[in-house]
Amino acid sequence: MRLAGARKIVKSRFCPSFFEKRDEFKYEALVGMGGNIGDSAKRFDKFIRAISEDRRFHVVEVSPILINAAFGYEAQDDFSNAVINLQTSMSPRNLLKILG
Repeated sequence: MRLAGARKIVKSRFCPSFFEKRDEFKYEALVGMGGNIGDSAKRFDKFIRAISEDRRFHVVEVSPILINAAFGYEAQDDFSNAVINLQTSMSPRNLLKILG
């Protein structure tokens, strides 16, 4: 399948990653990451490492990084996007406070 604007899929140290689910967490959340300034893959890896070291979370899976063309204002660098599937026991509101 070909996605419009998709240029390539790349890997980094943590993208992609797969781990077993844990029973002690109550919720699962999908968290999107994206950027087009500087080294996004390095920034994604730093974020994944930080959230992995936080005992309030368990990273289950991380997608590879999708590089896609800028849209809207096209005179800018390509975008890098990835998704993290994580487990937590904190409420959605508290999760958003921490991620925001």
